[in-house]
Amino acid sequence: MSLLGLPVEILRYIIEESVPEGFESLMLSCRVVYECGNYLINTHNTRKRAWNFIGLNRSRSRAYGLALLYRISNEPILARYKIYQEGQLLLDGRTPPTAT
Repeated sequence: MSLLGLPVEILRYIIEESVPEGFESLMLSCRVVYECGNYLINTHNTRKRAWNFIGLNRSRSRAYGLALLYRISNEPILARYKIYQEGQLLLDGRTPPTAT
């Protein structure tokens, strides 16, 4: 059975599990997949932008760090966005930011 032969509910589950690491590639694979997963695009883009500049360093307060951990504990997928973006920094040839 091909991916497109699966019921829509299962295809949506697969798309949701691809977030964030493979979401963009999967969404561009074909029209049927795009139509099943287009409801996640805005959420994905918002999270991607919001978690791009999240980081801890000495200039940040402990309260900031605890607030981040609290938010991640409520939405564990957010940690995957940060890990995904750190990996992108390394894969595209740029150097990762240094801690201060």
